[in-house]
Amino acid sequence: MNVYCIPVEIVYTGGRLAFGTFLADCVQNNFIGMDYSNSDIDVKFRFFEDSDCFSILVLNEKVARSHIQLKHNNNNFTVSVNSNTNADFIGEINMLIIKKKNLKGVYLHNEGSMMLSSFDSKLRQGYFDAIRVLHKSKKKDEKIQINRLVDNSSVVDKLKKYNFIDEINVTFTSLSASKRFISGAYQNNLKSVQIKMNTSGMDIGKKNSRDNLIGYINDLVKEKAKSVSVKGRDNVASAGELIGLIDKSNSVGLFDFEHFSSNINGMTVSSFLSNTVYLESKDIVVNHKLLK
Repeated sequence: MNVYCIPVEIVYTGGRLAFGTFLADCVQNNFIGMDYSNSDIDVKFRFFEDSDCFSILVLNEKVARSHIQLKHNNNNFTVSVNSNTNADFIGEINMLIIKKKNLKGVYLHNEGSMMLSSFDSKLRQGYFDAIRVLHKSKKKDEKIQINRLVDNSSVVDKLKKYNFIDEINVTFTSLSASKRFISGAYQNNLKSVQIKMNTSGMDIGKKNSRDNLIGYINDLVKEKAKSVSVKGRDNVASAGELIGLIDKSNSVGLFDFEHFSSNINGMTVSSFLSNTVYLESKDIVVNHKLLK
């Protein structure tokens, strides 16, 4: 079990409320307007900044069974990690850490925690609510989304060993695919949508053909694809093999879950910016070439 640092960029349009200003205001005012709870889970969003980065800590405390428990002291919570590491308890903390100068950074995620698409939706709603407080209404051209970034060099390295592509497989989560593929009663039951494209030996032996495929894959990522894989072969006669191009392995860093858990155990909200996980993640954000 690993915690993955997914590379992301926040893109917004409209201009009446700069996204950095929104985050700075959330830090200054101890904003809790994105918090929510239901019969299954209690979720809190806490905002931070230092000289280089804005950060959001997401605390997901499951009502029935939880890997973490929050010991409350007014608005300062201490994170207590459950010693039972059964899969039912895994993964209820997320972090977004982005650079102030370009809004690029990482989203920390692992199985069981909040999906990036869900976080995107919650953050968008919080930003739009802030616009409405300032200006009474939101304009149509005011938009925001979290784009997942792709290191094309890693995709190129994977494709170089193949001359032909027989399949392209794409998976969307139910949230990102709901408007396009899911309707009616199915919307509440499906967890994901998988699309299989039979490309019948598409030739990618030439650089321009590979570049076209990489461009298409980047477009899929922008459309919130969760994963992309292809079935490739090096010659006409070979059987081919399935490889993942876009998935969690495309992260720009990872933590072993045991290391992650031990370092967040005992962490308080007020000490978040000095926590080892935050500092190691920030180092990735500041120094990784994809986030420059």
